[in-house]
Amino acid sequence: MDTIDYLEQADYWLSDPNLHALVEQGFCIVDNACPAALFEALMQESMQLQAEFQQAKIAQGGLNQAIRGDTTRWLQPEDSAGKLYLALLEKLGSNLNQQLYSGIRRVEAHYAAYAVGDFYKLHRDNPVSNNFHVTNGPHATKLTQQQSRVISTVFYLNPVWQSEWHGELHLQDNQQQWHNILPMPNRLVIFQSNLLHEVCPATHERRSIAGWLRRDEPLF
Repeated sequence: MDTIDYLEQADYWLSDPNLHALVEQGFCIVDNACPAALFEALMQESMQLQAEFQQAKIAQGGLNQAIRGDTTRWLQPEDSAGKLYLALLEKLGSNLNQQLYSGIRRVEAHYAAYAVGDFYKLHRDNPVSNNFHVTNGPHATKLTQQQSRVISTVFYLNPVWQSEWHGELHLQDNQQQWHNILPMPNRLVIFQSNLLHEVCPATHERRSIAGWLRRDEPLF
């Protein structure tokens, strides 16, 4: 797969209706988000790397399975499929910078696996700062790792999904309305990182890629 061949897919992600929904509602849903070949490659790579998955940590850096029960493995530049998905996130960030002056400077993402009954309780990925405020100035260096997130993404790697299996992303929009978003195959959810959301339990295993578009520079 050639990166250049499908980077325009990120333009599809940020079509005019999706951009409007992201700004006004705080989120948008993109179905058939990736070309079939890349979707299949990401599903396979997620499974092949299972031995490298580790118990996910909460924002404070500790393990707490009463809050979240998933296991994760960060995407790396050397991952054959993962690097292509990271390139798509980078293109999405570039498009957002052009459209919204959002100040995105880097991206990160990890594979996630939720076993039957696993969940992630209600939280915000960026609980303090307003995502679309400029962070220049003397206080910019005080941003924590969590507070530098601008946009969050969830891309679902399930080959099939039925509504009775549940496992929804329960998300509150900018008007304080709640939405239940099913983890359908090849579905991408893009949302402002300060929105409240949770991952509900399911009766089947779920796989996904959680990603973040950030304002800060890498620490190392």
